[in-house]
Amino acid sequence: MLRKAIIGLTLGITALSAAQYRETRPIRAVWLRPPASLVSLESYLNWFAEAGITDLYLETFYHGLSTGKQGVFNARFGFDYLAATIPLAAKYGIRTHAWLEAAYWQYDTTGAYLFAANPEYRVINVATNAPGGDVALQVFANLTHPGVQQKLRQYTAELAAYNGLWGIQTDYHRFPVDNNSSDSFRAPWSYDSTSNAAMQAIYGSGVNITSNAARTSHTYWNQFLAWRRQQISEAARQMYLGIQGVNPDVVFSGAVFPSAMTSSAQLSKCQDWPSWCVGGYIDHIVPMCYSPTTTSIKAEIDVADDQLSGKRMIPGLATGGASPHPPLGDQLTALREVGYEDYALFEGLELGNLTARTSAKNFMTSGPKYRGDTDNDNALEVPDWQRFWNIYRGIPISGATAANRYNYDGDTDVDSADHAIFREQFRRFRFGENGVFGTGDQLAWTQAIGASVSTTYRHLYDIDTDGDVDQTDLDWAYLLSPATPMVFGTIALGDTTLAPNRRFLFEWLDGSGNVVVSYWFSADTQGRFAVPSPGAGSYRLSVKHEHWLRRNVSVAIGTADIPGVSVSLVNGDADGDNAVSIFDYIKLSDEFDLNVGDPGFDPMSDLDEDGSVTIFDVIIVNNNFDLFGE
Repeated sequence: MLRKAIIGLTLGITALSAAQYRETRPIRAVWLRPPASLVSLESYLNWFAEAGITDLYLETFYHGLSTGKQGVFNARFGFDYLAATIPLAAKYGIRTHAWLEAAYWQYDTTGAYLFAANPEYRVINVATNAPGGDVALQVFANLTHPGVQQKLRQYTAELAAYNGLWGIQTDYHRFPVDNNSSDSFRAPWSYDSTSNAAMQAIYGSGVNITSNAARTSHTYWNQFLAWRRQQISEAARQMYLGIQGVNPDVVFSGAVFPSAMTSSAQLSKCQDWPSWCVGGYIDHIVPMCYSPTTTSIKAEIDVADDQLSGKRMIPGLATGGASPHPPLGDQLTALREVGYEDYALFEGLELGNLTARTSAKNFMTSGPKYRGDTDNDNALEVPDWQRFWNIYRGIPISGATAANRYNYDGDTDVDSADHAIFREQFRRFRFGENGVFGTGDQLAWTQAIGASVSTTYRHLYDIDTDGDVDQTDLDWAYLLSPATPMVFGTIALGDTTLAPNRRFLFEWLDGSGNVVVSYWFSADTQGRFAVPSPGAGSYRLSVKHEHWLRRNVSVAIGTADIPGVSVSLVNGDADGDNAVSIFDYIKLSDEFDLNVGDPGFDPMSDLDEDGSVTIFDVIIVNNNFDLFGE
């Protein structure tokens, strides 16, 4: 079985015994059809946050209409509901995914505009020569049709451009059920001229799918069945390519039947999701394990688990609907018994029940902790990295054991390799499965500055955990996003007694003095800093802060972190021209005897930072006169 690895480790540095740590971001998701108002949505988000939900699968394309903007498909709402949901869910620490009913394009007259424009996109039943769906009034699109595939690709590309969208999920990615299983047409869908032409292109003009590929006894039955499975898989691949062409950081998942390729009852649907896994164009598989007993739910999980080909699985559970289901608490216990800690619940409104919310929360708090989550609050945040930094500052810590929480590679020390693994884990938790702080992420974080925050639940972008989303959070995101080695060092500020825990500009310069990359970062009260390098090579690290002169330090970067870089900054640059000169005397003379709060007071002239421009500031200029920054 390709079970999700849960590694049992003793905590080591923190005094917890026999603890287990997980290495992957917890995913506890709900499916939700959007309520009519954002006010109602926010009340649901409160439920979800209370229950420990991390991900929201928001129904974004159903019955032929889009919950997003007017674009590839007509819009469902008078405003861009999806765009409004992403920051609203982030307020409760929840990541938003767009959940699509890929083949379900019409219900009654809703969505009829799509087939009015392209009637050839409908799926056709060989027994009736008519379109259809799972039940009356439904009309499915034919996922084997190139036009349908391209429209879905365009739509996933449209969705992938939403700043802050975490994922896209395809559902109903199949043919309808066989509504007349008593006849001899075992897989009755896709009997149309486009499919027939495709088969003729492969097997010759003598092929007629209605007469020699419609029954199990027909010559081309197996070939047409295989072709339809391949083309429905191709629809998934096209959707994936649409995402990849815009934002590869967006996770592509599939809600599927666990036994789609192992049960004859699933034959007519042609949902060959194991080939999606093998082909590499799906990131997460979400099998809908909706059986009526915990024993059968575990069996469904086992069936799906055997077909993953290394892809991650989030089992889907259900507690509502017409069919009977075990209580959520019992299902979660069964889930853990077969080695899984992640789940998706159909559907979110079930968490309106306090008992269900309590069961979900207890499941979250009682399970193995995320390895890098050193305060065990079910999130990776700046304080977790700071705890790592407090024990490791670029110099290996020898004597570690495999049980040490910070010893990721299980050798005899905590070193640059462990730090790199921790930071990779941090990036995946914060920026997406590929760990890249991409343009869409950066825009979403920038737009979130000053956002409303919950007094109970932490905002997804409040990574420094101070109760707001501000520029400091964005600074931290930039600082912790690179995968390159870090440089550790200290900064000394000349001619002031105040601590250096303030925001500095760090710039990496190449051999020609060009800025390669820059960061804003605050040193701590002892002047200690850590800043990512630009990668292997020889550079100068340039440091500047307010009325101190710029200082450059040469640093050779290899594959490991660099410790012990020391930077001392010279005071006296009141006018900010990177020199201590007569112009600084003149500025201090113009502002002499001014205090904080006085009109015309400029803190750049208060060189000793005592709140006044005095003779002591003039003395600093005198002592450092004619010095220049680098």
